[in-house]
Amino acid sequence: TLEIDTAVLQALSDVEKFGLLEIAARRMQAGKLDEALMLYETALSWNPFLLDTHMGIGLVRIQQQRYFAAEMSFTTVVTLKPDYAEGHKQLGTALLRQGRGQEAAASFRLALALAPNDVALRELLTEAEQTAPNAAP
Repeated sequence: TLEIDTAVLQALSDVEKFGLLEIAARRMQAGKLDEALMLYETALSWNPFLLDTHMGIGLVRIQQQRYFAAEMSFTTVVTLKPDYAEGHKQLGTALLRQGRGQEAAASFRLALALAPNDVALRELLTEAEQTAPNAAP
């Protein structure tokens, strides 16, 4: 188990703290989701406005199938940076996985306005539109 000595972490420079985000990303890629989440949450305690931290937490939560929690993280991301296509894309993904196709489609459309050449995003939008209830009978 990974244990973090908070006194040591507080003494780290900003460069070293960003290294922690890299370690967290590698833990996530290795499937060590609980460790990754702990590292991201530690980084979040240092700076609650760090976009990469909220993205990392959201991505871990998607992998853990904790879609509502992921939605909260990605909502923070798009609040911090409204013109971040990947944030809107991931928010849409979290919404889609909750069966909220209409809201997901709206997020995907925002993302597409920012990244019009993203083919995967277009596919996600199509999927969301197919799962969304029709507005008119």
